[in-house]
Amino acid sequence: MAGSPSAATAASSSWWTDERAHLYEWFHKTAPELTTVYVGGLRVLMDEELPGRVHFAAHAMREIANRLRDVLTGTDARRPQYEHLVEQLSSKWVAEDLPIGDRQALSERASPSASGPVTYRVSEQLFSAVAKLVDTYNDAPPTNRERLRHLFHKVGGPNPPPTEVVESWVKSWRNVTERGVRLAHVGKDPLGPDAEAEVTAIFLAFEKSIMAIANRSYQNLDALDQLLASANQR
Repeated sequence: MAGSPSAATAASSSWWTDERAHLYEWFHKTAPELTTVYVGGLRVLMDEELPGRVHFAAHAMREIANRLRDVLTGTDARRPQYEHLVEQLSSKWVAEDLPIGDRQALSERASPSASGPVTYRVSEQLFSAVAKLVDTYNDAPPTNRERLRHLFHKVGGPNPPPTEVVESWVKSWRNVTERGVRLAHVGKDPLGPDAEAEVTAIFLAFEKSIMAIANRSYQNLDALDQLLASANQR
């Protein structure tokens, strides 16, 4: 069990099955940083007397979903930071005395054109600031949905599932994990009476989907179909 105290404790528990032991080993080889998160999330989930159980289990699921997706697709989840580019653009806009929040005033500065759209004269510096912002946007890493599509196509091997099946899995994965995110957050109002049953259902369905990915078991589709059914039942 790779010497993890958490895993050793889990191994003596009735809920630690052979399937989970195999998944733990797969995590250890594929994304070792997630091994303790997985075992810890399970231990929290199985301890029905633990205060805050819903939030902690949901948080573990969220961390696994986000990190594993990026590990398996080789993409970085970090999005580009636009704030400094917008600040540069705003300062140059103001420096050239262009109106803010007044479309009519802006149109009054337009130049007529013999053909095509109305044109505006701006400095090279302002144009460059706009170009940098556009370039950064176009070079941004793929969205979460795009990374998930890549994930499900990639782990399908040489015969990936049809596009419509992948789209169903993407939708169900996002549905389940987004519900997990909502349960992970602590709001001003206490969780409802069904929260514990919900976090258990979505965590176990999510776990089954990871087992399907680990085992490349797309031939029978059972595990991911269970995830889809679980997502659409609520």
